[in-house]
Amino acid sequence: MFSYKTLLIGGGATILALSATPMIMGFGMVGVGQGTVAAGIQSSIGGVVTSGSTFATLNSLGMKGIFIKGSIAGSGSLVAGTVSSVDQLGNKTKSLINHTIDGTKSLVNGIAKVFK
Repeated sequence: MFSYKTLLIGGGATILALSATPMIMGFGMVGVGQGTVAAGIQSSIGGVVTSGSTFATLNSLGMKGIFIKGSIAGSGSLVAGTVSSVDQLGNKTKSLINHTIDGTKSLVNGIAKVFK
């Protein structure tokens, strides 16, 4: 069985990695970044992107800000899990974790409202 902190750290790291990787590749909120891996892929397929393709889906998610939201949520979870590991989930740490998670949720929800 997994502990609370293991889930926070592992889940946070996974979400962060899955969200940050497409951004690093060049799938951003203003479309494909010039000179990025994503631009190279788009160029190699002749500039014609098939609707529903992996490339089109990644581009759409990037432009909706999904990767940024995931990175923020993953980071918050990772920080909360790390802090809990340091203090072995003492009362002050539990309060800090709850505030971190609540703050992360509020931030993600605020960003989501901007991009609706």
